[in-house]
Amino acid sequence: MPRPFLQVLRGDQVPLARGLRGLALVLFALLLVGPGFGGGASGPWNTSFAGGPSAARVGASPGGEAAQTGRLLWQNVTFPPGHLPPARCCGAMAYDAFTQEMVEFGGIGVCGGCNDTYVLSAGRWLDLPASQNTAPPSRSWSSMAYDPALQEIVLFGGESYAGQPLGDTWTFNGTVWSQLAPAQAPAPRWSAGLAWDGQDGALLLFGGFSPRAGFLGDTWELVGGQWQPVEGSVAPSPRWGASMADDPADGQVVLFGGYTPSHGFLGDTWAFVNGSWSLLAPAVAPPPREKAVMAFDPAVGSVVLFGGDRCPSGCVGANPYVFLNDTWLFVNGSWQNATNPADAPPARCCSQLAFNGARGILMLFSGHSNAPYYVPDAWFLAPSVPSLTPVGLWAVPQPVPLGDGVTLTVGVEGLRSPPSYDYTELPPGCSGANVSTLYCVPGARGSFPVSVTVTDLGTGAQVTINATVQVSSAGPLPFPAIPGGAVASAAVGGVLLVVPLLLAVREARLRRGPPSHA
Repeated sequence: MPRPFLQVLRGDQVPLARGLRGLALVLFALLLVGPGFGGGASGPWNTSFAGGPSAARVGASPGGEAAQTGRLLWQNVTFPPGHLPPARCCGAMAYDAFTQEMVEFGGIGVCGGCNDTYVLSAGRWLDLPASQNTAPPSRSWSSMAYDPALQEIVLFGGESYAGQPLGDTWTFNGTVWSQLAPAQAPAPRWSAGLAWDGQDGALLLFGGFSPRAGFLGDTWELVGGQWQPVEGSVAPSPRWGASMADDPADGQVVLFGGYTPSHGFLGDTWAFVNGSWSLLAPAVAPPPREKAVMAFDPAVGSVVLFGGDRCPSGCVGANPYVFLNDTWLFVNGSWQNATNPADAPPARCCSQLAFNGARGILMLFSGHSNAPYYVPDAWFLAPSVPSLTPVGLWAVPQPVPLGDGVTLTVGVEGLRSPPSYDYTELPPGCSGANVSTLYCVPGARGSFPVSVTVTDLGTGAQVTINATVQVSSAGPLPFPAIPGGAVASAAVGGVLLVVPLLLAVREARLRRGPPSHA
């Protein structure tokens, strides 16, 4: 920057400099508050990420009518090597709201009949070998959920590695497992539904299967560590593999689908409210299935169902099952298809799904499919926007005299999480950095077509913004061009131009005193 201009900004010279300094600062401020730099909710500086739960519902209009407006984005999650539990199916996963950690237990997979306990802490799945001597015996198809009243995770039943039904009840406090000894308990079974009932303040268990008793249709509640049966004249038909989740937005527990030989694959939707079951009749519903996963997502504001399997033409042949990878939302008593084939996880059944309250995001882990048999992956589900919107790439000053510095500022809208910035084609002497405002001193004259690619690290959305940086010979610095659309700002600047100049002239006259007539 030329030395006389720097002296003007510092106020080192004649009194007129004070007025010019005020003018320069006013014009610079006007440039920053012009279009695209408002600093409001839609401005490029609004890059905050709301990672916690939100009461807003995707696709729910203010009047409560269901209307799909936008979509959800499944994101494949990569964990450090050796810090993802071994692939498996039919395991159990739940979020411990007291310790604020995800917990994974058991299943069947590359670990054989598993009874390992993994805790997701600080972004890494950690095996807890200290709990092995007290952990429940290995099993699959167990039922597990967090009990806010006990402030512990509860596990019930399952199928032993030898194929026997189990009827034991365990709690996990974040460190060790403890077996409960209730006065009565549901009959041994596997593949039962289990969910917290916020209305009744109890864990709710329904259905399942036992080789001894067949397909079951009884309902139980766990209150204070004690099981008690729930009697009623209306209930879902006996089944296994149903999906069940608490729906606090609607004040109920929701059950969907399952399988029984007498009825085949089921596609009915039930609600449990105030101690009673009722059959719902939504106009649209997911296709019938079993072994899907379902959980309430506070970030989306609704129950989310994913995957499962079914046999459209009878379960015969070498590979009779059709595995599913569709995503559905249950909003205000209606089902909405939220499937986006471009980013959906591979089809599977018998996976694990739970809302990770520490991250404010729904998490899917592993499962069973044809190939690979045990799916070794993890996914997050998050609200998404179709794309990022470029606001602009500003270079100030323009042109920049050789030897002086230039500031590049990026403006983009639609960010849902912290972004990254990748600069290319910068002038010689300038190096890129992962920042939205980049300052550098070009080392050569010329015209340089600079590009910056902005990537939303949460959704993966990208946008590339281009601008030309002119580097001229050293000389007086012209005023920078006003960004397009800043007509109002320029008009205000023109009005304000008079004020500092008049003040400067007045101050100069006062300092000189009255004119001499000698």
